[in-house]
Amino acid sequence: MINIKINPQNFGQIFIDNTNIAYESELDIKDYNWRFRRKVGDFDSDIIIIEKDGEVIAGSGITYRKILINRSIIDIAIMTSSWTLPAARKTGCFSKIIDISRKICIEKNVPFLTAFVTEDNASYRRLKNKRSHQFASYYLFSSFKNIDTKQKLRVSLLDDHRNIEKVFYNRENILNRYSSFYYGNIEEFESQFYRRAEETSLLKVNNDFAIIEETSDIIKLLLLTYDDINSFKKNINSIVVWAYAQKNKNILFYTTNYNIYKTCVSLDFNNKNGYFTVLSLNENKNSNAEKNIFGFEADLNIAYGDKM
Repeated sequence: MINIKINPQNFGQIFIDNTNIAYESELDIKDYNWRFRRKVGDFDSDIIIIEKDGEVIAGSGITYRKILINRSIIDIAIMTSSWTLPAARKTGCFSKIIDISRKICIEKNVPFLTAFVTEDNASYRRLKNKRSHQFASYYLFSSFKNIDTKQKLRVSLLDDHRNIEKVFYNRENILNRYSSFYYGNIEEFESQFYRRAEETSLLKVNNDFAIIEETSDIIKLLLLTYDDINSFKKNINSIVVWAYAQKNKNILFYTTNYNIYKTCVSLDFNNKNGYFTVLSLNENKNSNAEKNIFGFEADLNIAYGDKM
């Protein structure tokens, strides 16, 4: 017998343990709290648990954000940390999670259910079958090929977070011609990009800024500011050389912007295709929100730090 639980009490550690079993990962309570106990926007996160005959077999979270499209601020939901235990795979659990997530969003009057997926992930195929709209995204990995180690670097570590305000406004200037995730104030932006579960660093890169998150084997580039495509190319190249020279690590960069993707490929980044999927929950298919989100596909610009 299948039983669905929404926001069960005292279920955090069970969610963490089963996520780690499903993905062979190391999710901990600090990361869980950052994803699901931190509020960005108007809605608290939701947790979904699926049981069969009293045993937990699958689960997912829903986090809520806002997106700025054509000067309209729209609520969206993001399917976050969805998992199915190995014994229950290929039994339709993720399809059930999508349907449950849709109902929760409709009850909250949130018009779009979204997800970040890679092309080789089974979740992508399920979402595609549910007729989600797909925005192409790119997971870009730098390489040590053709690195100019003699390049004079203008990359430095900033010791405090007082420059976050500058980064916030620089980001706004970059994105004023794009559709993007919306942060209502500096505190929301800082909690998303800088005060994360893992330690982050703020860098000055030439005349711009970068926020990075370092792991044992790679550096995640959460945000890089720039003036135009030429300054982006200069900045991303500087970051790659700095990471090689100072850390002996490659860079992981994420974008939904095709020109940025092509620039990274020209610098010998390797790419893994992904999608930002958008499932409309509007009964009125001619609503302004529907027109906006499907009418400006080429202008969507999402950074790694926007992801949960």
